[in-house]
Amino acid sequence: MKKRIISFVLTAVLLLSAVSVFAFAAHPVSGFANTSNTSTWSFDEATGTITFIGVDNAGLSMLTTNEKKELAPKIKKAVFAEGIESVGSSTFEDCVNLTEVVLPSTLTSINSRAFYGCTSLASVTVPAAVSYIGDAVFAMSSAAVTIAAGNDDNKTLVYYPSFIQDAEFVIPAGTVDIDEAFLGNTYLKKVTLPATVLTARYAFQYCTSLKTVNFSEGMVLIPSNVCYEVASLESVTIPSTVKEIEYSAFYESGLKSAIVPEGVTKIGDYAFYGCESLAEVKFPSTLENVGYDVVKKTAYYNDTGKWENNVLYLGTCLIDTNYNLKGDYTIKDGTTIIAEYAFSNAKITSVTIPNSVKYICDDAFYSADLLAAVNATGEFIWVGRDTVLDTPYAANELNWV
Repeated sequence: MKKRIISFVLTAVLLLSAVSVFAFAAHPVSGFANTSNTSTWSFDEATGTITFIGVDNAGLSMLTTNEKKELAPKIKKAVFAEGIESVGSSTFEDCVNLTEVVLPSTLTSINSRAFYGCTSLASVTVPAAVSYIGDAVFAMSSAAVTIAAGNDDNKTLVYYPSFIQDAEFVIPAGTVDIDEAFLGNTYLKKVTLPATVLTARYAFQYCTSLKTVNFSEGMVLIPSNVCYEVASLESVTIPSTVKEIEYSAFYESGLKSAIVPEGVTKIGDYAFYGCESLAEVKFPSTLENVGYDVVKKTAYYNDTGKWENNVLYLGTCLIDTNYNLKGDYTIKDGTTIIAEYAFSNAKITSVTIPNSVKYICDDAFYSADLLAAVNATGEFIWVGRDTVLDTPYAANELNWV
């Protein structure tokens, strides 16, 4: 996904003056003899400076895998000549001795992980012409990043430096994209997201002190992977305006409680999967679509006392069944929705669906290999795809209309 640039500058970020450097290496390792499909560069052994003066066939300035393997430990400074428009993906990833980067005014894009893990990099000034910054460009580095004046999109938080020691941060209103922005910050304990945030993939991964994430009122969805593997996470606030919790939103996080408010209509695959401390879960009656393994491998899921005769219900949602469910089964009255793959593990031969059920999600009975009869007289609002695929019921031509 394209990432535009947020132009506000964090208070801890230093403002640098752009410097144009055109002095080529006195002792080049290679570069001017490179083949046409690779970037043209030179390297000065004495100063540890690599200078890019040309691009590869894709229009990128980057090192090949072998070049990077040889030079990475030696690179201390990177200079991109005027005329260069793009820095390639992972160009300087894990170049731990890189301390300085000079980017040209002609630069328009910096691709994903270009400076990831550059732990000695003190500061970077991104030129005003840059309109695209990929994921995790500066993540796990020590750099203070300044966005030069001239780009006023104000929608993407590109990078929150891992060295900032503030315990709390409120993301500015209007921000839409925070993908991987906080990756590796070990000081943050509390973050508040504005209602405008729509994408936040791995935003807080490796934030080992983060305990609280507040989602502001007005938010309509909890973005996918927003709290992915945040083991320190203890609580979140899900506002009443939310309609959807996207896939893997809290995957393997440390959540202890998840109260999903009325009004939420969709919960994506693995939303709370692997939250081992999650013992309290409440789902609303407004659900219309519930994904696969949404609460699997949680304390709630593993509590046998929560299961009713080998079936797990959460509110009015039938979440899952296990291999011990056999023979004829009647879904309990009052159930309104059957989650994805809910009966895939069951060994039932027939199922009776009460009139209260209005939604049957994708693959609900997929691969229930003994299921020969489905009894339902009610009217459904929505039935997903492949609900009885790979079952004896589906294989019986008499059941086809």
